[in-house]
Amino acid sequence: MEEWSKQFWQSIEAVAYEASRFLEAVAQQATESAAELSVAFSDQAEQVGQAIAPDLDSLVLRLEQIIGSETEPTPELEAMAEQIGVTLEPLLASVLIDFSTWAEQVSNPMSQTMDPFFQQHAACVGCRNYHGQVYNGNLLVCGLYPYGPNQEKCPDWESAWSA
Repeated sequence: MEEWSKQFWQSIEAVAYEASRFLEAVAQQATESAAELSVAFSDQAEQVGQAIAPDLDSLVLRLEQIIGSETEPTPELEAMAEQIGVTLEPLLASVLIDFSTWAEQVSNPMSQTMDPFFQQHAACVGCRNYHGQVYNGNLLVCGLYPYGPNQEKCPDWESAWSA
């Protein structure tokens, strides 16, 4: 009679231990992702800085000349400012798009690992195919199994974490 109670608590301890290990792995991955994000953002910022530094230096020199002589901006200066704007806009747009795409790709394994856990789709935990979005009040689990797999283990499961 007491044996089942002991087994029950041992099972609870084993589940708690595995959950702890899982959350530690998630925390480690989040830390690594944040470090990668920081490096990538620094690299992008440095590239943008290098690309616009000559134009900015030229603009600053010209502005100092204008301020020093207290004259109105020349058409040449206005054209230079316009050119800087034209040059900078696509660079910044590209950086933001690249950053958004990269951040989404980096966070995808995290959401695909955590969401099914909380959504009670145990067979979907860590699966690359997990979608987990709600449309018109209906949860779309994945394209292969819109309502989730009927088995305990999904036959089409693929890891969300790159090897």
